[in-house]
Amino acid sequence: MSKCIITVPSMTFAQKARKVLLANRIDCTVAKLTPEQAEKGCGWGIETECRNLENVTRVLDISDVPWRRILHREGR
Repeated sequence: MSKCIITVPSMTFAQKARKVLLANRIDCTVAKLTPEQAEKGCGWGIETECRNLENVTRVLDISDVPWRRILHREGR
């Protein structure tokens, strides 16, 4: 199944995102980005199954957790 990473502005926001997503029963982990994946110095994201993206972005928006972009990782 494919995994996606939703990038966030900081490690603090990654931890907050994980907390609110787990509270909404969405399985995820905090992910350290590679320099190639990072943009504007942001080196953190939330990794989850791509099938969860609609729910993830909705929960993050409702919870006022800023996110920047979505990266796809096939076959993980």
